[in-house]
Amino acid sequence: MQLPGSAVPPGAPARQPFASALTAAQGSARSCVSFVVGKVLRIEAQQRRDAECIRDALEEHGADLDRDARVVLVPDSGGGDVLTALLGALHACLEDHQIASVNVTVDEQTYVMQGAASE
Repeated sequence: MQLPGSAVPPGAPARQPFASALTAAQGSARSCVSFVVGKVLRIEAQQRRDAECIRDALEEHGADLDRDARVVLVPDSGGGDVLTALLGALHACLEDHQIASVNVTVDEQTYVMQGAASE
């Protein structure tokens, strides 16, 4: 049954019933949330070469560069000990390669990790 004035104009896309549109939107939101919240450690460097160096140093943790090539993404391994080891390796990389600092985002909180002291 159609309500008066609810006809679809010619050339307009067909309307989905509200329930099926809501279900599709909820499915999209779930996949987006499961990717973003607590699943990736994000390390933002000032320069591409620094990000590449960090990616190489954290390769054993599954690190990869984001599209803009200044952000390193590391999958969440789920354990505090792993995160501690990963942050230790990151700090050693900053010191070894004279990288002043990076922004590190964990669970939607961003921190600045200092590396080599500026002279």
